[in-house]
Amino acid sequence: MNVDPKEYRTSIQIYKHTAMSLKALAQSENETYDMIIRRLLEDRRIANGYIYLKRPNHPNSNNGIIAEHRYVMSKHLRRPLELGEMVHHIDGNTKNNDIRNLLITSHNEHIILHDFPGRNPKNKE
Repeated sequence: MNVDPKEYRTSIQIYKHTAMSLKALAQSENETYDMIIRRLLEDRRIANGYIYLKRPNHPNSNNGIIAEHRYVMSKHLRRPLELGEMVHHIDGNTKNNDIRNLLITSHNEHIILHDFPGRNPKNKE
């Protein structure tokens, strides 16, 4: 199996950042690290390349489910996403939901980002 060293380093950085965040969350919630991990794994599902979360009380959820990138952006903005607001993954990796990798756009801007050659790693022309 060939692994791109750049992708590997990025994955390790995301893992370390996430692990530190989870430890801080565990301390603030008075739970153990293992309890937090178990709760997160129960709440997360991957489908169609995106991570989805169970958040029944979130205003942007659909039948209690919300895409993680939309949830992260909503939390960052401290408000629900408005109708027509899209969340774009800058690096094209739909599982990289770090706020630094997310960009809020209109529907039209989002289409342009995906169709314009060289703007998205998945579009190589």
